[in-house]
Amino acid sequence: MTAKPTSAADALAGVGRVRKPGYSRRRNILPGILFLLPLVSGVLVFKAYGFGLNLWMSFTEAGAFGPATFIGLDNFRRLIGDSNFHQAVINTSKFVVLGVPAIVIVALIAALMLNVKIKTIGLFRTILFLPAVTLPVALYMGFSWIFNTDYGIVNGFVQMLGGQPVNWFGTNVGVTTVFIVVMTYASFSVPMLVLLAGLTQIPESYYEAASIDGATPWKIFWHIKLPLLTPSIFYVATTNIITMFQMFSLVYIMLPESSAGMQFGQTIVHYYYQNAFVYSGSRGYAAALSIALFLMILIITGITFRLQKYWVTYDK
Repeated sequence: MTAKPTSAADALAGVGRVRKPGYSRRRNILPGILFLLPLVSGVLVFKAYGFGLNLWMSFTEAGAFGPATFIGLDNFRRLIGDSNFHQAVINTSKFVVLGVPAIVIVALIAALMLNVKIKTIGLFRTILFLPAVTLPVALYMGFSWIFNTDYGIVNGFVQMLGGQPVNWFGTNVGVTTVFIVVMTYASFSVPMLVLLAGLTQIPESYYEAASIDGATPWKIFWHIKLPLLTPSIFYVATTNIITMFQMFSLVYIMLPESSAGMQFGQTIVHYYYQNAFVYSGSRGYAAALSIALFLMILIITGITFRLQKYWVTYDK
């Protein structure tokens, strides 16, 4: 069958329907913008605008009601001489220095245990992941009962061994010990999964070559597993440093305002909460506290990224 010849008018109409280059790309832009609009709007309203407003508030004196009054750098000068802020910085730094290594070590040990191929490994993985899916408030209240001075399980064991009850929430050593134990237990599950994923990505050929050379399990761990896990360890350590600097709910739940251990456990965010909400007349000073915390996290994170080249190994 021969095709019917097209008229000149049909040919011109067909030419008019030819789509210009880039038509499909431009056509897909609008749906993409519509899908991104809710997320971008949330970022602009709750992040960008919120940060800008908070930055402005840090240069003002603001009460619970009424307009804020611009006072320049007075809030930041007040920070320099504020002994409560200094103590909060010391406490927060203490928890970061002691807590982050504890979380990384426990997560690494758990990941190595779960990397063993046994029939019941799924059950153990579920048990070790439970802290990640348990409400933090429930965990903290449970540990408050466990470490209670009068009827806690821990002091019960101490007395069974002939010792005296320990005031866990009234001394520097007690508060630090409880906080590190609780934060480690509540925070190691997700890092464990990150490290476990890193372990599963190490090629089996590395282990086979090391075994042929007569390497012991310790040497395999030290010279193969640990170096190749350093990128995962770096990620886990950095994210937990940021998280520990923002620690609040643990202090709020386990240490009442009148507690004797508040001076040993109050963090920067908890001190911010006191000034912003408990003493609502200090909202400008609270904003300055949050800016100082932001700068501290920014500096510490920058230092960790600069130091990674000395110990993080990227397998190419």
